[in-house]
Amino acid sequence: MDEKICAYHADDLFFHHTVSPWRDPKNFSLHAHEMNEILIILSGEGVMRVEGNEYALFPGAVFLMRDGESHKIQVNSGVPYERIAIHFSSSLMAFLDPRGELFVPFRERRLGAGNVFRLQSLQGLLPS
Repeated sequence: MDEKICAYHADDLFFHHTVSPWRDPKNFSLHAHEMNEILIILSGEGVMRVEGNEYALFPGAVFLMRDGESHKIQVNSGVPYERIAIHFSSSLMAFLDPRGELFVPFRERRLGAGNVFRLQSLQGLLPS
């Protein structure tokens, strides 16, 4: 069973910090969201598939998926899957960043390309 550390939900913004024990890969289906997503991996290992491309899933990975970009996670056994997910609407981003500079990593790339970045350190990301 998933453990929600914290969560927030509004019309244009959804955030959650969740820990999941290992689950059978059948429980992680291919899906897409109506909102854009930033997914920060805190623990867990496996594979993230985005629009047919595979990326390693590892602590410190930051995945960016725009609205409608299909993705699926396969988590390896034995390690809990902990993540922070931020989902936000394109209209919220347009309101916050009218020039679209923050939205470039989401829109200025092919679907399934350039989805993963690496955090240099997770230290200080979460309270102790």
